[in-house]
Amino acid sequence: MIRLRILFGLLLLLLLHTSGLGGQARTLVRFDLDSLLSRGFPEYQPKLGGARVGLVMSGGGARGLAQIGALKVLENSDIEVDLIAGTSMGGVVGGLWAAGFSADSIERLARNVDWSSFFSDRPKRSNLFMTQREEGEKHLLTLRFDGFKPTIPTALTSGQKLTSLLNRLSIETNYGCRHDFDRLRIPLRICAVDILTAKPVIIRKGNLADALRATMSVPLAFTPLEIDSMMLMDGGLLMPIPVEVARDAGANVVIAINTTSGLLERDQISDAIDIANQTTTIMQLETRNNELSKADVVVTPDLGGKLATDFSGIDLMIAAGEAAMLEALPQIRAKIDTERYLCGDAASVRVDSISAPGFLRTNPTVIDLTKTARQGKLLTIFQIRQAALQILNSGTVSHLEVRHVESDSLGLLILESCPISPAARVGWVGNETISDGTIRSAISSCDSTENGADAIQDVYDRFSVLYRSCGYDLMEIDSVTYNILADSTTYYISEGLISRVMITGNDRTRGWVIKRNFTLDPGEPFNLEAAEKGMSNIYSTGLFERVNFDVERRENEALVRIEVKEKKFDHMRIGAHYHEHYHAETFADFADANVLGLSHELFFRVQYGEKRKYYSLNLKADRIFETYLTYRIKLYHERLKRDRYEDNVSLGFNRERRTGAMVAFGQQISKLGTVTIEARAERLRIDLPVFAGLIHRSLRSITLRSKVDNLDKYPYPDAGVAAHFYLELAYDAFGGEDRYKKAYFDWKAQIPLSDKLGLQPSFAIGASDVALPMFEKFSLGGNRNLYGYHNDALEGDKLFRGSFGLRYALPYGFYVTGRYDVGNIWSTLEEIRFDNLLHCSGVELSYDSPLGPISVSYGRAEREHERAYIDVGYDF
Repeated sequence: MIRLRILFGLLLLLLLHTSGLGGQARTLVRFDLDSLLSRGFPEYQPKLGGARVGLVMSGGGARGLAQIGALKVLENSDIEVDLIAGTSMGGVVGGLWAAGFSADSIERLARNVDWSSFFSDRPKRSNLFMTQREEGEKHLLTLRFDGFKPTIPTALTSGQKLTSLLNRLSIETNYGCRHDFDRLRIPLRICAVDILTAKPVIIRKGNLADALRATMSVPLAFTPLEIDSMMLMDGGLLMPIPVEVARDAGANVVIAINTTSGLLERDQISDAIDIANQTTTIMQLETRNNELSKADVVVTPDLGGKLATDFSGIDLMIAAGEAAMLEALPQIRAKIDTERYLCGDAASVRVDSISAPGFLRTNPTVIDLTKTARQGKLLTIFQIRQAALQILNSGTVSHLEVRHVESDSLGLLILESCPISPAARVGWVGNETISDGTIRSAISSCDSTENGADAIQDVYDRFSVLYRSCGYDLMEIDSVTYNILADSTTYYISEGLISRVMITGNDRTRGWVIKRNFTLDPGEPFNLEAAEKGMSNIYSTGLFERVNFDVERRENEALVRIEVKEKKFDHMRIGAHYHEHYHAETFADFADANVLGLSHELFFRVQYGEKRKYYSLNLKADRIFETYLTYRIKLYHERLKRDRYEDNVSLGFNRERRTGAMVAFGQQISKLGTVTIEARAERLRIDLPVFAGLIHRSLRSITLRSKVDNLDKYPYPDAGVAAHFYLELAYDAFGGEDRYKKAYFDWKAQIPLSDKLGLQPSFAIGASDVALPMFEKFSLGGNRNLYGYHNDALEGDKLFRGSFGLRYALPYGFYVTGRYDVGNIWSTLEEIRFDNLLHCSGVELSYDSPLGPISVSYGRAEREHERAYIDVGYDF
């Protein structure tokens, strides 16, 4: 992650011409241990002179994953990449490699990521409170307004899931390099385009995750990334293969990997994204060919007609990248050798003998040099430099100077140095929270007294494991110093404690509304898992289009910056469905999702259908201040045509009108469920044309309610359980006219048996102490609970139902389900007997469509009751 360049990071190299100087000594290398150690662990030091290899990584969407194979070949070769310039997918792959990820780890990431999930920003169901799910799983469409003007989305998604992934992968590296991409393991340039000015933007500083997200902002797929006054999008629009960027950054050997797409055939263009890709490709053609002509070596994996949107066959793409790079290696090496010669690294000096202090004569590198000299071979400046680096890396010298003396007949290489033995004492500075004893125990198994690069890296790794196991994810060793006089080595530690949490972008939302979802506080160690959970919690509030965070190094502490982009809070939710019983219905919510910036929602619902009309004014909050308390206040009016049945035969319908108010107050049980107490006051008017009567009633009741739900998806979960319990007490007081106690419990589960097959057991039970009013009785019937019967065909005061279903997932989002139901409803306890339970069964074919579930089912019950059902859309 942090490349150790302590012992050979910055060398003072004096590369001279090879012409004889009449025996005059020429210094080739000079090194001082203490001055180099003090420069700091993660700092990148550029090479002085020689060949500078620039790797240019292009876009191409899914095709760009082939570049992982090219990186695997480079990792296993002798070619050292000095710079990466990337755009689009190449920017992401190259950016992660520059940040210290191996090609194998990037490959594992590419295989494990669900690429299609990036095109949906809906939070996981498990990240939402129960009260959020109840409103969020009913509608089809949300329209947002800026004042009275509708706002049109600029892309399919804001890219929140992509942002979260990139942040998780880069936050520690970004902190370590101090937001300077030149201090990464390999210096990096990310290419983007500012669509406000139509100018290219080369990103070399800042938040690495933002830079990678910007270059991946494909038109129509992801919204532009707003940074300062710019709106950044895919760098491939203007720089599909940024060869010139690599040249400007100092590369003199440029390897360009070309994975860009060709033009699509007519039958391959099927949607708006295909059209956008085709348009982009057309605009890139001339620029792409021009950039490729400037590269020294072009590597083009054979991907055939692979589409940029096709993320299948990743193995084959990576293999194609490996094959193309292997084929190009000889050409790359030849170009590097040519550049070294032109820069002087390939210049040779004559070495007939080597003069070295006695303690160095047993050094393996010096022995190899001596053997070479005895054979009368010439040594290049590059070879001498590499040999010097190996000696320095051994940790046996405090300083080293390499000089060359050449006369007309002999060449002498002189190595001057002082020995350094393992330090007598090892210490550390900056460990404010981890004790000396704990650190000493952690590094006791390694040779912490050695001063070689490998030994110091081993010590650093032990520090890293210790601190990260304690939740200190930003711990760093800033520098290591060796005091020759005191014979001691000192490690300077920064523990990455949080100094401050800053929030930006919240124009309307109160800062504490955001902060209550982020659990890390000043003075605590920064922990990436906790920070990610906080970001997920903030995004799951539904108030923000985008949520990101960054961590800046401020002296020895970490400044956490939470960046949000607010949604337009005035919006309209629209839903519609066709229900087997209620027929076609639609609703609209007119809402303000962030009243006074407190994250309280005020909305007015209008629901209209043939049998049901419903109007309500609602004020609710998922959390009250910084607690997990929740409330809801509702005023409502409902008109319902309630069908009446006898032996599953319709007798007509009653007309019900309900006008009332409900206040609920309770507690969120994490994000698993709720416990609430509800007070209801309601006035009813019931017209009974079947019985030629009219009823006016007033109802006052208190309800204790508990809901639990950990189903992973809706409406077709793969696993989980949901349960609902309530106890309602109605009183003939405060204007109420009915008195009863009523309890109900239902439970259902989805139990996976395989990736396609799952069990669906469920049951429900209900009872009352007295005969319930006709408008409050339990009911059964319909394809949701008792096949073969009409919806709510059975009514009574005691209820039992059990079901056992088996669901199988078919291709293309289809499901087939078979279910067996048993149950009944009774008026008294004496009527309840096993022999009068009703036995029913049915089968359903359903489809998970963009409009919600579409199902066709058929069921049969005893007494020759049978019925077919059709439902389209979400329940509400």
